[in-house]
Amino acid sequence: MMIVSPVEQTTSPAIRPDTRAGVAYDAFISYSHALDKPIASALQSVIQTLGKPWWRRRVSRVFRDDTSLSATPGLWPSIEQALISSRFLLLLASPESAKSKWVAREVASWLEHKQSDTLLIGLTAGDLSWDEELSDFRQLANPSLPAVLRGQFKNEPLWIDLRDARAAGQVLGKTNQAFLSSCAGIIAAIRNLPKEDVLSEEVTQQRRNLMWARGAVLTLLLLTAAAIWQAHRATVAQHLAETQRDRAQRTLNQVVATADRSVLALSLRLQEDASRADRIDRPTPPIIPHEPGVDGPDHTLKDALEQTKRSTKLLANGEDVGALRFAEAAVAILEAGADRRSRDPGWQLARLGAYDQIAQVAVRMNDTSTASAALSTALNIAEKLAKDDPAEIKWQQGLAAFHQELGDLALNTNHLAEAEGHYTTALELRTNMVQMPDASSEARREQAVATERLGNLSMARKMPEQAARQYRESAAILEALVASNPSNTGFQRDLSVSYQHLADLSPQPVGWKKR
Repeated sequence: MMIVSPVEQTTSPAIRPDTRAGVAYDAFISYSHALDKPIASALQSVIQTLGKPWWRRRVSRVFRDDTSLSATPGLWPSIEQALISSRFLLLLASPESAKSKWVAREVASWLEHKQSDTLLIGLTAGDLSWDEELSDFRQLANPSLPAVLRGQFKNEPLWIDLRDARAAGQVLGKTNQAFLSSCAGIIAAIRNLPKEDVLSEEVTQQRRNLMWARGAVLTLLLLTAAAIWQAHRATVAQHLAETQRDRAQRTLNQVVATADRSVLALSLRLQEDASRADRIDRPTPPIIPHEPGVDGPDHTLKDALEQTKRSTKLLANGEDVGALRFAEAAVAILEAGADRRSRDPGWQLARLGAYDQIAQVAVRMNDTSTASAALSTALNIAEKLAKDDPAEIKWQQGLAAFHQELGDLALNTNHLAEAEGHYTTALELRTNMVQMPDASSEARREQAVATERLGNLSMARKMPEQAARQYRESAAILEALVASNPSNTGFQRDLSVSYQHLADLSPQPVGWKKR
């Protein structure tokens, strides 16, 4: 295929694809459906996509009835409207199209509304011969142009030879270099560009598309490598978590209980110390809480401690109402003498224990407001005692314990910001006590517990990575304690709890069930 007789580019209107109102197509293809449909389809595809950037659907719009017409009751009005809104008419000339009434009608309509120099011809069969003297195509026995075109040209129009495209076995498209070269002549006229620029633009876009493709492949490779690395890290982390889970399971099988320490244990130890400091031999009479404004007998510290112990026993037996009554009786005794016994350590310790007992009973009864009020009062007492005697370690311990218990209450009622404040203060107090010269292993244990509580808070906030870091810090402290004192089952129990938290954060193998 070759261009037989193209006119100079200046003969075509100097117009690029029009964006003015009423112009919808860059070209309208008129052809005979009998034999030229494959050529028309391939020509439409090449015109629309030659030199197209990868992100655009097409660079030119071409009307071809098979692809552009929708179902309509009036076929000719739709075709005529498309003709009027097109800039060029591309006629696929052949003896078949010359005899087609539809092609003749389309050409006639074009000449009625447009100029003849916007009509481009692609010869698919037959012959064309231009007569310079007549300024028209010679009339042959079997013409390839419709009769309506006689005498319509002042100069020889642009026409290309596409007769080889009808040959059997031809693959039409941009991969067919001869077909592509012929199409480039038409595209050059439509886009008002030199033919070599059209082909050069296609090469440039192909190189650019290849560059983008290579970049996409490289990016994909990098992302794949990153995903493989992350998967490797996740596998290592999962293996570590599973190892820790197995260690926790073995430890849990060796210990009897898995309960946390509570502030109640501290308060009971403090109460016992106070009881030994103020022990007397006389029997304890029944105690009834004082009513406001009514004077009663002078009760002793032992009386108050006895009420607290009775409350503890009743709470253990599930008698919550009775436990609350005895705890309130203890508070009434201790508050009655609070002012004159303000510097009595045993008395103040008993006050802390009694308020803590009320909080324990209230929590059991789901009365969070009473529990919070009791713990807040105890916290205020502990803060005053710690401020008056900062060197006394037991006041610091009590202060940290009540912050921690208030944090537990806030966490259970979903007041997470309040819980964070109490847990953070408790950890700071525990850390300060660990840094003292004579710090005990129990102080380090309580530091691990305070760190674990922050991990529980992070879990409530759905921050598993931060929770895992805090659980690992707690486990590291407890591992050191177990290593220094292997016979201490309390340390082992606490360590198993930390391991269990870490195991809960790791993906569980199929068939493994949490105990």
